[in-house]
Amino acid sequence: MKSTHRLLHLRLLLVIALVLGSLIVGRVPISAQTGTVVSNATPSDATPAVGNTITVTVNIDMTGVDAPDNKLGSFTGTLAWNTDVLSYQSAALQGVFAGGVINDTNVGAGQLTFNSAYAAGATGNINVLIVTFNVAAAGSSTLDLEYSAMAAATTFANLLPMLTVNDGQVEVTSGGNYILTMAVGPTGGGTTDPEVGPHTYAAGTVVDITATPNTGYEFDYWDGAVANPDSASTTVTMNMAKTVTALDIVSGGRAQRSMR
Repeated sequence: MKSTHRLLHLRLLLVIALVLGSLIVGRVPISAQTGTVVSNATPSDATPAVGNTITVTVNIDMTGVDAPDNKLGSFTGTLAWNTDVLSYQSAALQGVFAGGVINDTNVGAGQLTFNSAYAAGATGNINVLIVTFNVAAAGSSTLDLEYSAMAAATTFANLLPMLTVNDGQVEVTSGGNYILTMAVGPTGGGTTDPEVGPHTYAAGTVVDITATPNTGYEFDYWDGAVANPDSASTTVTMNMAKTVTALDIVSGGRAQRSMR
């Protein structure tokens, strides 16, 4: 009898141990989140000249993340810059994330927001966004990159605690080139020399410009930073990007001349 009771007692202890063990194992994660995500904002030219066009590539590098969290599933980010130095032109999401959304309503204040998702996830070093800028003036601009959300595909793990962000930097020295944009108003009122459209000149260049009205029109004045606005032939000094417009009026219509 004693041996039977002792056997039952040992079996009961074994069952209790197995139950407690399963509870403890159930509380321990199968795998801990490990590794590092790195994102960079990289300019195509870190020291451009005024008047040039540059691109800024934003990448997210998942190569340092251990499985199963090594597939990028989604992200929401913001890129900011100095509008005195860089003039925003366009932006496009890339690759499998091209179907995302870019919010450019605040680019006048130097801020762009972007987000995208890809259910299957992407691995490796991934280019997610390319932004195009015109270099407007000498100065310095940080390419300030931030993320409010980033998650792995399939596991939905939050990647922000693993994220390192490297901002870019653009330094524009004085000199370089400036763009002179020629225009005529109204359309069809005449021609200009240089012709209507953009032209690039070295900083400090003094450009000779001439307006020639078409038949039925006469030259009125130049709208823009020219040496002599009332002369059809005058000059423009290229110390910054400029737009000048030759304003022509229909003959006999000088009373309708717009106010300067």
